[in-house]
Amino acid sequence: MNRFKLAWIIASMSALVVAGCGEKKIEEPIPDTWAVPNQECPHGADKSVLAGRWSYLEQGSSFLLNLDGQGNGGYSWKDGRFVSVCLDRQILRGHWQQSENDREGGFEIKLNSEMTAGDGRWWYSRIGGQNKPKQAGGDFRIERMSSEGNAGLPQQNAAGGFLEDSGLAR
Repeated sequence: MNRFKLAWIIASMSALVVAGCGEKKIEEPIPDTWAVPNQECPHGADKSVLAGRWSYLEQGSSFLLNLDGQGNGGYSWKDGRFVSVCLDRQILRGHWQQSENDREGGFEIKLNSEMTAGDGRWWYSRIGGQNKPKQAGGDFRIERMSSEGNAGLPQQNAAGGFLEDSGLAR
């Protein structure tokens, strides 16, 4: 084989290997950096501004999210729990957990300057025994319904869920 053909074959193979290594394969799990919110909170704000009732809106469905003075609370879908880790300027980061369907993940929300609404994204960090799930999360919106803390919140049913209906399917 002449040197030109050999050099061309080696260059072509190298290009294919380099190009292939740069592509993210569809079966790879979501990176860990997506699954765990940044725990650092250099300019952390007082999360008590989050206390109250919020409407969580996603793909035409909604449910009530009740947050305490730390930005933590429950929601009725799949016995869900919402935990705020850091409110840094207008970015809220944290994690969620649903014990009924054995799933958990993280979220990040960009709140408006009045802290009354925000657009966010959520992702999985665990589904059952799978710690690096392949499923993507989604986008959502939250809107404040009240800022009266826990006063006047709906009563919980015997199973620990709230009495309002959600309709959200995940």
